[in-house]
Amino acid sequence: MLKHMGLWATFAVGLWAGSPIMADETAPQLLASQCLACHNPVKGNAIPRLGTDAERIKTMLLAFRADTMPSTIMGKLAKGYTDAEIDALAAEIASWGEGERK
Repeated sequence: MLKHMGLWATFAVGLWAGSPIMADETAPQLLASQCLACHNPVKGNAIPRLGTDAERIKTMLLAFRADTMPSTIMGKLAKGYTDAEIDALAAEIASWGEGERK
């Protein structure tokens, strides 16, 4: 009986931890950390740095999302973000300055 109780408790905790209530999809650090896979200033790759102007970052993301700015992957990625997420992303990225992520 106790063996089964532990199994059910584990299952219940898994459901609770994975519920939307626990996840904040507009958490700026979580959203922006994905950008560093390509836009990493430390790696020194050919992909442009993100910059420090939140309004410019927001404008570019909105243009990518609207397909008014040509891209290979950014248009596809930007379509997955809401306006609130784009605002949060732009503010977070701009707060990093030109260096590494804080």
